[in-house]
Amino acid sequence: MSQEPVAVIGMAGSFPGAATVDELWANIADGVESITRFTSEELEAAGVPAAVYTDPAYVPVNGVLAGADEFDAELFGYPPREAALTDPQQRVLLQCAWAALENAGHLGERDVAVFAGVGLNTYLTRHVLTRLDVTEALGILPVMLGNEKDHAATRVAHKLGLTGPAVTVQTSCSTSLVAIHLAVQSVLRGEAGLALAGAAAVTVPQVSGYTAGPGDVASPDGQCRAFDSRARGMVPGNGAAMVVLKRLDRALADGDEVHAVIRGSAINNDGGRKAGYTAPSVRGQAEVIAAALAAADLPASAVSYVEAHGTATEVGDVIEVAALTEAFRMAGGHPGRCGIGSLKPNIGHLDAAAGVAGLIKAVLALRNEVLPPSINFDEPNPDIDFAAGPFHVQAKAEPWPRGETPRRCGVSSFGLGGTNAHVVLEEAPPRASRPDQAAVELVAVSAATAEAADQARARLAAHCRERAPRLADVAGTLREGRSELAYRSAAVVGRLDALADELPRAARRASKPRTVAFLFPGQGGQRAGLLAGAYDRFPALRAAVDECSALLSPRLGVDLATVAADPAADVAVDDVRLAQPLMFTVEYALARLLESWGVRPTVLIGHSLGEYVAAAVGGGYDLADAARLVAERGTLLDSAPPGRMLAVEAAPDDLRRRLPAGLSLAAVNAWNSVVVGGAADAVERFGAELQAEGTRATLLRISRASHCSLLAGIRGELHAAATGLTARPTKVAIASNLTGELFRRGHRFTADYWADHLVETVRFDTALRSVLAMPEPVLVEVGPGSALIGLAHREPEARPRLAVTMLPTAGDEAGVLTAAAELWMDGALPSLRRVEPGREFARTALPTYPFARVRHWLEPGTALAPTAPPDSEPASVVAAAAEPAAADPAAAATAAVADTVARMWRALLGEVEVDLTANFFALGGDSLLMVRLIAQIRRDFGVELSLREALVQPTVEALARRIVTRREAGA
Repeated sequence: MSQEPVAVIGMAGSFPGAATVDELWANIADGVESITRFTSEELEAAGVPAAVYTDPAYVPVNGVLAGADEFDAELFGYPPREAALTDPQQRVLLQCAWAALENAGHLGERDVAVFAGVGLNTYLTRHVLTRLDVTEALGILPVMLGNEKDHAATRVAHKLGLTGPAVTVQTSCSTSLVAIHLAVQSVLRGEAGLALAGAAAVTVPQVSGYTAGPGDVASPDGQCRAFDSRARGMVPGNGAAMVVLKRLDRALADGDEVHAVIRGSAINNDGGRKAGYTAPSVRGQAEVIAAALAAADLPASAVSYVEAHGTATEVGDVIEVAALTEAFRMAGGHPGRCGIGSLKPNIGHLDAAAGVAGLIKAVLALRNEVLPPSINFDEPNPDIDFAAGPFHVQAKAEPWPRGETPRRCGVSSFGLGGTNAHVVLEEAPPRASRPDQAAVELVAVSAATAEAADQARARLAAHCRERAPRLADVAGTLREGRSELAYRSAAVVGRLDALADELPRAARRASKPRTVAFLFPGQGGQRAGLLAGAYDRFPALRAAVDECSALLSPRLGVDLATVAADPAADVAVDDVRLAQPLMFTVEYALARLLESWGVRPTVLIGHSLGEYVAAAVGGGYDLADAARLVAERGTLLDSAPPGRMLAVEAAPDDLRRRLPAGLSLAAVNAWNSVVVGGAADAVERFGAELQAEGTRATLLRISRASHCSLLAGIRGELHAAATGLTARPTKVAIASNLTGELFRRGHRFTADYWADHLVETVRFDTALRSVLAMPEPVLVEVGPGSALIGLAHREPEARPRLAVTMLPTAGDEAGVLTAAAELWMDGALPSLRRVEPGREFARTALPTYPFARVRHWLEPGTALAPTAPPDSEPASVVAAAAEPAAADPAAAATAAVADTVARMWRALLGEVEVDLTANFFALGGDSLLMVRLIAQIRRDFGVELSLREALVQPTVEALARRIVTRREAGA
């Protein structure tokens, strides 16, 4: 029965001489051997005894994995002590898993399975267990959790929040290819939507060689020559790699970048059909290869290259080619030629990670359309019967272009002990055509530190310059396929080449704001097409516009949605009957868009008409009632005597004293900004008079004068209209235009309020100050222009944390996206995934996270580096401890206990900053370490504390007080 195809959609790895998969391919294509040969001085410095490295049989080579002692502990939430305690293989594997999911564009997804393994843990035996100071302080459980192989897959699942099966695989050298087979089966069974599979292998010390004896599997001269006449064995190597797998049909439907396709895979065991436990078996290997071809429903002739196990051992290579020949015979034969090669001569034998490394090489060969060279090959091993089959060693790189039929290759990995694995790969199908790009895109990067964010920004800009991916794909991959971390940089751009200049160089640290204020402007900014672009791009906004339009258009006689979305709409937008409902619709829709993003207001404030929007958004009326009231207001204003309004830059009291009879102070916007309203000719004369004196006065685009005596005649009619509505308790605080005070949640508007609101002065300045007095306000102007933000900046004491406008210019979808970018960088917008949900894009491979290169390492048999200089004690956590000692013996006793507790914390957590109020768990502690801490307190102070007591207030100060109180009670 044939197997459904599975796509390889992500890859990541670190190898000898190659920090990334792309670097690995460059080395493979160039025939680079990345094995390090050490000098006597290097071996001496690494602690290798002279008696060992001077032995003639000692071979001073190794495939070194750079940075194996480094780890980004902060990113993954590890305290320094736990990071140093943890097997470096599992640390490397964790970073590799993160990078693989990023490469796939799926970091942050939860429905992911993990199948992974690690090699022999020499760090435990040579480092951790030699450190009695550490193991006795922490206890056996943390040591076991950090080093036991069982936790390799579950650690990845836990740290990345993955909810699919998490299974650690251990089949020796075939571990990672077996893991890939199991991952394939898992996604095909539907156990998870995605699967991570791979392994890590790091043997310490890396600066060391090995002793090669006669007939040994290790090369006596330090070179691996797979299938060559001079082949005498393999060379060890260190590395890690992971791939991300997904059903092909779903990958294509979801726009994933498919690097290659797994057509079939199989695993088996030799059983007893061989000379000994460690010996290979022709029958076992042949059967697993044939089974994989059967699973792929392909004849052997469909395969044109095999990435072999290729260890270069005297027996292993001979048996492997014999098994391939038999397998291909079983699968229908191969009339042509088929190349074979091995990655091990390039980077060494990566033990548990060897299989996934070979698979990645094969995937890259398909993707780059090159048959890769197998290095260190001159002439075939005479003991290998190449003539019996189609195989030849692929000693040189050759073009491998696409043709009429898909290109395919096999990958083998055979474990010591007999567990065999084989995978059949096929080239990726051509990518489908992609949707047209929008004019602008929001591009965002984030990281756990400012330094990492800057590196991520630079890497992204360089990648886009070199590879020129589609801008929409870059934006979508970053939005949907990356974690959103604390330090953020975002920009709205229209061209890839603008990324380097537009992305802010200084990332901002996001944190959830305590106050978010929506500011709704009044009439004056109305235009046809205010929401052009945004209406089509944002479904939540479009739905809100359409809802308002359905309520208001029949009364207006025009399609309000068309007016809002089409700049060419031929309507009189300055007609107050249309202008008021239009502005209400635009602002209401923008507010609902913000809420769909997860931006929830703490307080609302509107200017004149804007307060009606605030009442609707805040829940004071349902939308139908609010829309009806706004439409009635527009109709009543149209029936009122014509008037004008004049914006004046002057102090309210100064202007009030000289206001001509018949004119009203319509609004006080700021300490130096007021609006005058009244009859048109009187307003125009007063404006000309002010301008002649040098006072700035501007006539507004409004044909009726609100908030003045001219409207006294319609006050009663608006009161009657409001009386028929159902007022509801507000769900959000609203700053009142009429009184300037802050209406708390639960306030109900009345008809009297709206009647007075129509004719009385707008006290926007006072209302705005009540908002600005709230803690760290983030101000969002939810409407066209930035007039209200400008007024906020005029307030002398105003210190808004952030001020954002949604529509700086009419029809500006870039403005809406820029507001999203600003709010996300600040932390008010919780996730960019909510900004454009369902937006089509194709995932594309982008640079992965720049992990911090911080050394976390236990040196064997020596004390850990202290948190203070060796010749001094760590600083006391109690400032000026000597002073309270003289004045208050009780305080001195507590201070002494606090210092001891702080030292206990450092012993458990490592080099962390500890003060009186530091939280044990915020510094990386967990319940197991807290249990250990309680045991040390019992031992050193003779005091019993329960775990519950310690968890209530897990600070140095609180624990010290409990200890002192408990000791005094015991005495």
